[in-house]
Amino acid sequence: MCISAEVSFGSAAALISAGAWCLRTAARRARWSWPLAVVPCLFGVQQAFEGFVWVGLRHQATGLVEISAGVYLFFALAFWPTWFCVAAVLMESEPRRRRFLAVWAVLSTGWLVFIFLPVLGDYGPPHARELHYSIRYDYSDTGGWCQDPLGRWGQRLLYGLTVTVPVLTSSARRLMLLPLGASLLSAMVAAWLFDHAFTSVWCLWSAFVSFWLMHVISIAPREPPNHRVNASGDAQ
Repeated sequence: MCISAEVSFGSAAALISAGAWCLRTAARRARWSWPLAVVPCLFGVQQAFEGFVWVGLRHQATGLVEISAGVYLFFALAFWPTWFCVAAVLMESEPRRRRFLAVWAVLSTGWLVFIFLPVLGDYGPPHARELHYSIRYDYSDTGGWCQDPLGRWGQRLLYGLTVTVPVLTSSARRLMLLPLGASLLSAMVAAWLFDHAFTSVWCLWSAFVSFWLMHVISIAPREPPNHRVNASGDAQ
């Protein structure tokens, strides 16, 4: 996150608290929505690790920076594009959509294999530095393994596509359209204004967008969209 470790840790505490509220509310009224309810908590964990990146940079603790940056990049590059695909599968009740989303989720693991794992290999250890009051992750902010042929802009477009398709395909898409739209808009603004630290800034703004999930969970129906009950009263 921009500015300082204190702000990162503060945002982490707020996000984890929001996530706890979402999970408690989902457990009471819409258990099927838990894959969305847990998102603020996980963003909070990610922001906490960026706080440790700031602490490491402040004290020139290279080991702390590398470990914390590695965890942060795991969330940014591998976990989020896969989790939103998996979440769509877990929340889907219509069989044909669920099969498509399951295939898409399997394909999304390519972000772990082809984009993140190189950080632990030839492209590692992850390097982070302060630049214009933000943190720049040199690997991801230059396009990482995809510098050729995709480049960083191609990687960002592919990332957006990976997350957008399952949301738009899901039966629960009406609940998720506003958070998705806000996140994509924040990505465009972050790329325009903070291209030098895109990974950090966009993850921060997406984390704040996840507060919208408090509203989403509060209005979620008790049963998932397209959930059917047969004549005997059993769920299908």
